[in-house]
Amino acid sequence: MSRFSETRLWLRENARLEPALLESPSFAEQLAARCRELKLAAAPDEGDAQYAELLSTDSIEAANARSMVSVPETWLFRGLPSFELLRKRLGSLLASGRTDVRILSAGCATGAEPVSLAVAALSVGFGAERCAIDAVDVNPEAIAATKLGRFRGMSARDPLPTWAQSWFVVRDGEVNAKQDATSMIRAELADLFFWAPPVLQYDAIFCRNVFIYLDREGRSRLAQRFTDWLAHDGVLVLGHADAGPEVIERLRPFGEAGAFAFSKAAAARTPAAPTAASTTSGPKTSGSDRRPATATRVAAKGDARAPAVGTFEECRALIANRREADAERAIKSLLLRTPDSVEGHVLLGEVQLQRGAIGPAEESLRRAIYLDPHRELALVRLAEIAERTGRRALADRYRARAIERHLGDEGAT
Repeated sequence: MSRFSETRLWLRENARLEPALLESPSFAEQLAARCRELKLAAAPDEGDAQYAELLSTDSIEAANARSMVSVPETWLFRGLPSFELLRKRLGSLLASGRTDVRILSAGCATGAEPVSLAVAALSVGFGAERCAIDAVDVNPEAIAATKLGRFRGMSARDPLPTWAQSWFVVRDGEVNAKQDATSMIRAELADLFFWAPPVLQYDAIFCRNVFIYLDREGRSRLAQRFTDWLAHDGVLVLGHADAGPEVIERLRPFGEAGAFAFSKAAAARTPAAPTAASTTSGPKTSGSDRRPATATRVAAKGDARAPAVGTFEECRALIANRREADAERAIKSLLLRTPDSVEGHVLLGEVQLQRGAIGPAEESLRRAIYLDPHRELALVRLAEIAERTGRRALADRYRARAIERHLGDEGAT
């Protein structure tokens, strides 16, 4: 019997955490240390039943247990392309006459994400009275930090975008958000699986690096909740390894590939840029519109159907515009010239998976991890394929490797 079996069972059933996260020896050691700290038992595993019972009655301790298997650290404007896409989307809504918008930060951690969302809205003309941001997390310490809007050290590691600087005060190594930004945020301690949102028509939902911690049922339930909460033309923004079949079967890719955004809209395309009056800086064109001046045709010999693209980024733009067949042909053509491109094999596996070609997708992704055994996205997708095809043990091994890499990357940042 594994150590802390009752505690692990409680977390699987109630927090819907990925089993691979709960089986690591380091997690057992953290549980043992916590039981000793709470004086539940003197021996290493004697506190299991008592601690599992405590999780059922103490929501704060339950949040603490969840935090043992995740890295909650984040920083201002982390994943800048996602915020640039949001600015374009909000600018388009403003130009169309919208008077107010609603945004959700699901899993807001210590507040860097909702503050970044607020400043993105301010930068295009949606003031505090016209934009409301709901920030939800299960960790009470995270909620308390969110309400302060103060960041230093690793939470403010990247330079502020030019368009964001007006809404911060930087002093003595600390970056503080102005009241204009913090007043837009409504922080709430809640579990996303049970939370009742105040509205059901969010213009944008940010939930980044949460799905990777959940089991398949948890990912499916959360993807459905977000789909229900999203406005018809709203966007869901995820982390780079979050968008599995649970999301793809409900939503379509939207905008630039690096933004990791999805939409319910039937024809999801990159939105128009904000009006000149509401934009101070940032990209002038989207990834869907960019074409290198020297783009060369790299079609395989005799394949007249392959699009004239010169980079894998352009292939991502084809996928975003629902041209999966064209993208697959273009990726294969590029791989003829760069057969050891890990990015190319992962992208090929992604588009094949979207098209339902499970066997070819698995082959492409296995080629990617042969070239780079630690490629997180490839490992996540291989776990999904193994789950779909009934190979549960293999799926668990792939996901365990992906989570190990994810946690290692997060901890090193």
